[in-house]
Amino acid sequence: MTTLKDTYRDSENIVRWLSNDRIPPKDLLEEFGMVADELVKHVKLHDDESLATILQYCENQKNMSNEEKSELDFELSATFGPGEKVVNVFTGEVHYT
Repeated sequence: MTTLKDTYRDSENIVRWLSNDRIPPKDLLEEFGMVADELVKHVKLHDDESLATILQYCENQKNMSNEEKSELDFELSATFGPGEKVVNVFTGEVHYT
């Protein structure tokens, strides 16, 4: 069970998980008893940080080395089997196994 004990407040007074420094999702913040104004601030920052993470992921995918691409192809084939079409939902890139 997740509790407020699994979090801390950073130097900006933002609630973050102890495990990964991310902001908990809105529903948990509500369960923790967060008030409306503070909740809005947390949700906006959570969304901004999530978008930044996704954009960094997309950039990293563009800059993969040939070795990393080969490893990804191998992993996709091992996971989905041969002859499957796999689409990265963040980048839109299509892979065929």
